[in-house]
Amino acid sequence: MISCIVIDDDDVFLALMKYYVEGHPDLELVGCYGDVNQALEALSSQKVDLVLLDIEMPEVSGIELVKSAKFIPQVIFVTAHTEYAAEAFEYDVTDYIVKPISQERFSKAIAKAVSTSKYQELITENNQLYFKVDGKLVKVSCKDITCVEAFGDYMKVYERGNRHVILGTLNSVQNSLSDTQFIRIHRSRIIRLDAVTTVKGYTACLSDGREVQISRNMKPELTARLGVLSR
Repeated sequence: MISCIVIDDDDVFLALMKYYVEGHPDLELVGCYGDVNQALEALSSQKVDLVLLDIEMPEVSGIELVKSAKFIPQVIFVTAHTEYAAEAFEYDVTDYIVKPISQERFSKAIAKAVSTSKYQELITENNQLYFKVDGKLVKVSCKDITCVEAFGDYMKVYERGNRHVILGTLNSVQNSLSDTQFIRIHRSRIIRLDAVTTVKGYTACLSDGREVQISRNMKPELTARLGVLSR
């Protein structure tokens, strides 16, 4: 079962989503919220695997919620607006549904979430990251990771000149790494902050010699955390 919460400031739509979720055999509804602050509290206090999330809401938008949450579960945006799709997928969301939503479209999105949940779990312990490679459990020290890149259903984990290819999602890795030491700079890339040697335009040069693209939306946060001027 995938634990799920619904966040939407429209009471009528919230009731519809509650009906859809409770009727789905793979979902367990653990909360419905019209208030974003209550939803953030729920995300920090209980295990949530999936968030069904509106975008345009009072006070805090759905995209701002995803950016501010310390733990990022799978997210399916459900919105009446199409214009946020490109930005939304910068944050590795599972799906983006435009209202009004049919039960068939809902079921298709959930099937995608279920498929993703089968391989997204990683283990961290004592600043070590554990994952399976070719059927074997591999241990990597988080302090040795310079970059993680997503491509399709796989990820490349770079550490000390080595590269591991693993099945999983970038969100699952981001949730396992320290948010004070690592930063997401692109929908498909996470880097270690102290591995950055220089920033040239929209490229981050890393200590292992790799050059990594930075997205326009995420560059301001990177330059602010590095304490360098954006250019």
